[in-house]
Amino acid sequence: KLRPPHKTHFIFRSHTAEVLHIMPLSQDVFISSGKDATIRLWKENVIRFYEGHRSCVRKVSKVFNMRNMASYGDDKKIFIWEYTQAIALNSIDVYYTCADIVGTDFGFVTGSYDNKLRMYNMKEGNGELFAVFDMDYYYCRNIIIANEEENVYLFTNFINEIIALDVKERTVVKVLKGNVGECKVNM
Repeated sequence: KLRPPHKTHFIFRSHTAEVLHIMPLSQDVFISSGKDATIRLWKENVIRFYEGHRSCVRKVSKVFNMRNMASYGDDKKIFIWEYTQAIALNSIDVYYTCADIVGTDFGFVTGSYDNKLRMYNMKEGNGELFAVFDMDYYYCRNIIIANEEENVYLFTNFINEIIALDVKERTVVKVLKGNVGECKVNM
């Protein structure tokens, strides 16, 4: 049985290349980033353009105070932006390739293909690196804050494991096909 086609409410056009990430800010406002090296704030139409990356912008994430966001791109830079401004507040050169970026109550966390989870402070600065977790053979992508009060972060790796990191205790719980094991994080 064929279903009738769904009605399309809006088609948003503005990026000049493929869109790689969309992040909602509210019910009718969202941010997009893409291969055209730009970030765009939308509400029915483009409200603001954010330019600064020199290559594809992989992802944008909200930062703790909801007035800022962080983005990473293939240019190996992390940019800190204020929503109300179309210019970067700060840019951070990184030597690693980000796999993910997630905003937290203190700033943001990046996961990378060099097997490290990095935490950046936005409360007392413009994105100062303050903690690095070496995850041995786990590269860190698809980061989710499972319980911010308990400092538990989840991420996945290339062999489809789900890893839970307890930041306070510096321990990892690895979940693989229903089996759970524990190991210490090398610091």
